[in-house]
Order: sequence, then structure tokens, then C-alpha cells
Amino acid sequence: MIQTQRLYYENVYCREFEAVVLDCRKQKDGYALLLDKSAFTRRAADSQAIRDTLAK
Repeated sequence: MIQTQRLYYENVYCREFEAVVLDCRKQKDGYALLLDKSAFTRRAADSQAIRDTLAK
């Protein structure tokens, strides 16, 4: 299994980063991406905060 590097452990204020998309799957309400790096926790992934960040 591929391990995503969790950037939020290194810098909790990280707002920008570059990552490689490892997998993309269509879901009923959009797409689920598997990245090699992430600044988002699982809890944040379900929140409005990420949608607001991506909309900018």
C-alpha cells in the first residue's frame, strides 16, 4: 500500500504544496484523489474548509 506523506505533521500551517496524483476514482459526488503528499487530515477532508480552499 502506498503511504501518503503527511505534510501537516511537518507544518500545521501549510497552505500550498505540490503533489503527484497516484490514483483518481469517480464517486457519486465528484472524484477521490490519492496523492503522494497531503496537507489535509482525514477530518478536514470531510469539512467545508477544503472545498473553500480548492475554490480559490
